[in-house]
Amino acid sequence: MTAPTKITPTKLIAKREVLIAQIKTSWNLIIKNNVLPTEMMPLYNLTAVYAQIKKDEAKLIETKIKLQAINFGIKDLSLISKDSAFYSIFLLQQIKERATKLAMIPTKKEDTEKVVFSRKFINDEITELNGKITILEEYLLKFNAEEINDAA
Repeated sequence: MTAPTKITPTKLIAKREVLIAQIKTSWNLIIKNNVLPTEMMPLYNLTAVYAQIKKDEAKLIETKIKLQAINFGIKDLSLISKDSAFYSIFLLQQIKERATKLAMIPTKKEDTEKVVFSRKFINDEITELNGKITILEEYLLKFNAEEINDAA
């Protein structure tokens, strides 16, 4: 049996940077290719690209949590649950970023154009994300208030 691979801060930082670059490239692909002339076939499956962005965001959150754990000297990652402030802060950051990028996606301007993601789809996604943002912000405010009260 081989020994488990040791996760080092350097490897995690490299992974984080790769994920950030992949997400950025994917968003640029969607933004540049959402609107096409009606006679042109799409070059990319933008729905699959969007799904991959979501998966990469989850991996990025996990990577950031691992880095945070190392920074705090936490060796047992089970101590950082999905109910923790760490997870909520990183999730909030990614959701806000996704909402911002969705708002940047151009949509059809003329009848001679077609789109993959319609304005309605984009607005529905942003509305759903804004609901999640509100819930996470309320959770973090409550968490911060409890931390302050516990410290007093």
